[in-house]
Amino acid sequence: MGNQQGSQGELAAAAAESFDPRLEALFARLAEEKPGQDPCITEEGFRQLFGTPLPGFASVMFNAIAPNPASGPASEAAQSLQKGSVGRRAFLIGAQETLNLTGLSSQIKYYHDVFFEKEGVTEEGVRNMVHTAYTLCLTSMNLDPETLKGDTSILDSLATSIMKACSKHTGQELQFVIQSHYLHLFSGLHTYVQKTLLGAQEGPNEELVTAVQQRFADSMIDLPMAWVLSCILPIRYTKNRAELAEQSKLPKWLQWSQLYSSQKDGQSLTRFEHHVFSYKDPTILLISCTGGFTFCIAVDTEWRESTAAWGGLDCLLLQLTPEVWVLEEGEGMMFVNHHARTVKNGIYFGRNFDNPLLSLQSLDSIQTSEGEFAITNVEVWGCGDEGALKEQQRWRDWEHRQAEKTQKVKRPGRDDWQDNPDKFLLDMVGVETEHPQERPGM
Repeated sequence: MGNQQGSQGELAAAAAESFDPRLEALFARLAEEKPGQDPCITEEGFRQLFGTPLPGFASVMFNAIAPNPASGPASEAAQSLQKGSVGRRAFLIGAQETLNLTGLSSQIKYYHDVFFEKEGVTEEGVRNMVHTAYTLCLTSMNLDPETLKGDTSILDSLATSIMKACSKHTGQELQFVIQSHYLHLFSGLHTYVQKTLLGAQEGPNEELVTAVQQRFADSMIDLPMAWVLSCILPIRYTKNRAELAEQSKLPKWLQWSQLYSSQKDGQSLTRFEHHVFSYKDPTILLISCTGGFTFCIAVDTEWRESTAAWGGLDCLLLQLTPEVWVLEEGEGMMFVNHHARTVKNGIYFGRNFDNPLLSLQSLDSIQTSEGEFAITNVEVWGCGDEGALKEQQRWRDWEHRQAEKTQKVKRPGRDDWQDNPDKFLLDMVGVETEHPQERPGM
């Protein structure tokens, strides 16, 4: 009788609160009913819900959503249940709170607690967190993580860099590092959790898998690297405008367009400029070199030559291998000059152009703070939509037409010169205007 009265009290309280009806349906589907006990979801129920593709994630999500019996608004209901289970109202409260995590800061705190609630920050724990975030981000987009796994060594590099930045190994420090440099680390993971709780998560889409494979085939960038960049770069590089996002099944960072490849288009600054200049939207320049280094320069505006520094607030200079670091960010980081004699020639990256972080005199080698290294590969990816590519092509066509017009301009010939007023004036003052062999009768 007491349990029945308690259950009726829960129902009345829950009715006064606002829960997504899809959560109600999810509880009804997963709940177990045992004699003398209210319906509840066990940890095994969470494994059914979150168990694919990472079974271990189900346990941490159960601990995150199920309340602590010793505290919290659902503690009375929780105490009437066996350990390892969560009742209806407690589940609805925990799941709704998870759905309501709209800000990136709140998501970072929440998922930090999901992964490190019961233990300190460890290198193994950070590595598991990074790999889980990557795998479930792919799953949220209906991509198959196994088919698209790629070289995940950059994920380990990211985890190592995060740990090195957390010298005290505290949770507060880890949250600060993620929020400062890897703001979107949990964005895809949270989308997966939302879709799963609302019954909207679908299985792998073979068409999308093939599209992603084709986009990054035979290129420097692969899916793990693209994901790491999506965690770091400002949203102007990674997210479509609202009207385009509704039409697209993939995020912007999986639709970047390769503008230039040194292996396909020729390894020279002339070829680089031909393929990259006149592209109006943000771009990503990738440079790999001997020593195992890979650098990324994110440029938030159109490339151009200038005798002054340029680049907006969303420019970034990154090292991607052997470790992942944000080297510098902000405006005035770019300098490109090949023709003006009043300033030095080359391409320079960083705010101090007397001592730049990276510099190029050609695409044969790159000068870094660690010394000079031979370049092995260069790629540039456009981060705009198809309209940016079409606009660049229009500019190229216009430049080509102008060049053809210049070539077709008729130069004055001998016949034209005979009737030219300038010749008449020069002849009047006695200036010789014809070579002897050109004179009549010679």
